[in-house]
Amino acid sequence: MDLIAKLRDKKRKTICEEVVAWVGNDATRFDELLNILLSHPETMVVQYSAWPLSNCVQNHPTLIQDKLELVLPFLKEERYSDTIVRNILRLLQYVDIPEDYEGEILEPCMKFIECPTAAVGIKAFAINIASKLAVKYPDLIPELTLLIESQIANAKPGFVSSGKRALRLFDKLER
Repeated sequence: MDLIAKLRDKKRKTICEEVVAWVGNDATRFDELLNILLSHPETMVVQYSAWPLSNCVQNHPTLIQDKLELVLPFLKEERYSDTIVRNILRLLQYVDIPEDYEGEILEPCMKFIECPTAAVGIKAFAINIASKLAVKYPDLIPELTLLIESQIANAKPGFVSSGKRALRLFDKLER
């Protein structure tokens, strides 16, 4: 498959599904897609690679498990588009975050949740990841609860859904 040509196609959803099917559980093909995200010179191709990449990880989380450090810069640098950041956060929901990376991932998640201008998808996925870490580290629950509760009344549905799910989880953990 000519992956670059495929990613330039305008039929986003169809192309995403084709790329995900082509990658399957094949680590070499996954690495080819990941390398496009990491180093292709065309901004649009890089952005278009993020969605199938996150879907591949949803289907086969182990494909990225030993490569997490490669995608973490997308969470820390403001130069990346919301499309890329949203899909990196989305894929992080499906992996077991190694202890070495928990702080590196939690810090930007908390910033995204708090940021009034962050896109709703980014905020929702950040809540999901932070909640997952809060299960492991209950000391995070009060701060995360405060962040969510301070925004939920005026938030968009994606934030409300993720926020309420997190708050219900925290409520169960505190019983």
